[in-house]
Amino acid sequence: MPPVVECRNRNDMDLFELRLKLQGLPAGTWFHLDGRWGSKRLPRPYILAGDYSGQHPVAQTHPRTASGHVGLPHRAHPNGHEPRCRINRDGRILVSVLWPLSKEQLRNTYMCEEPYPEVVRTIREGEKSRGDR
Repeated sequence: MPPVVECRNRNDMDLFELRLKLQGLPAGTWFHLDGRWGSKRLPRPYILAGDYSGQHPVAQTHPRTASGHVGLPHRAHPNGHEPRCRINRDGRILVSVLWPLSKEQLRNTYMCEEPYPEVVRTIREGEKSRGDR
């Protein structure tokens, strides 16, 4: 995995914060965090359930599992689609589980954006059906 380089401008704003301010993060953005959810205390991918602008203290995410049998079926991502992507096995997105992550928890954990539009559509539809949170 390439090293994480933290760049700051004159106002002490890193690239993560700058991206949030300029365009936000779209639903379908993946993050890789250590042992936050589930019985296995292993690093796990989390997908943003809706667009996130950084204006709220937390972003709603869904965890992904490569070993479960419930949830939205999710194919492995194409090899090399983004340098930091680690989704290399088929699995499932646990859309019934909303897991809040703070802006600080998301910092330096970006992995990739979902390459399959139908998955992003399904995630967005689920977020709309839950209403504003």
